[in-house]
Amino acid sequence: MGTIMTVSKPGFKSRGSAAVSEGVAETDGRSRWGILSNHGAVLLCLVRDPRIRIWEIADNVGIGERAAQKIVADLVAEGYVSRTKEGRRNHYDVNPEAPLSHPLFAGVRLGLLLNAFRDGSPDGRG
Repeated sequence: MGTIMTVSKPGFKSRGSAAVSEGVAETDGRSRWGILSNHGAVLLCLVRDPRIRIWEIADNVGIGERAAQKIVADLVAEGYVSRTKEGRRNHYDVNPEAPLSHPLFAGVRLGLLLNAFRDGSPDGRG
């Protein structure tokens, strides 16, 4: 599974992951942001590892566990993800046919976007 690079809030302490702080350049006072929202980063975590735990999602994305739980709940509620229980763990299935919700992306299906990021390689081919 590839590492998802995000920028967390200053002072955020993750569960020991270096993914949040590695490769994040100082911005000399400018705001730091990424192309994908936390919802997008969580979605990629679920695509790459359908049995991932909430604390692992939080650690990879650089957010708290409660925030990760809320984002997963949002994705389930909007039909992007379905969640099934497998013993004591959850299994997440991402719906590639789900339409993107923003008007700029009318007619674009989630699968098209996810294919570019699925394996974490620069060209999406693995």
